Amino acid sequence: MAKQEIQKFEIEPYAAPLPSEGDIIYVWQGKEESGGRARVSKVDDSYLHNQKAHFIEVKQLPGHSFNWRHLAKDQASLMEKYGDKIAYSHSARQEVERLAKQMLL
Repeated sequence: MAKQEIQKFEIEPYAAPLPSEGDIIYVWQGKEESGGRARVSKVDDSYLHNQKAHFIEVKQLPGHSFNWRHLAKDQASLMEKYGDKIAYSHSARQEVERLAKQMLL
């Protein structure tokens, strides 16, 4: 691959700057999680389909990562949609509710 082609793949047209560990970002809702604000716990640099990719993990959704290339462009709309709502996994919420019930018994 020619040097010019490699440089082409290095260009990252993100709408929001790459976050750092500890930053707050917004994530989408999925099958097993509710979207909202989340604290970045890890930024992993990798390559996906010959393009540099940054995979973001957040404290609220352990074991799940987001490709920043796709998530970055939606930060403004996600902030408008979720406001101060915190992201959470459905399984974690069920566990919290179960523990809360045990404490009340």
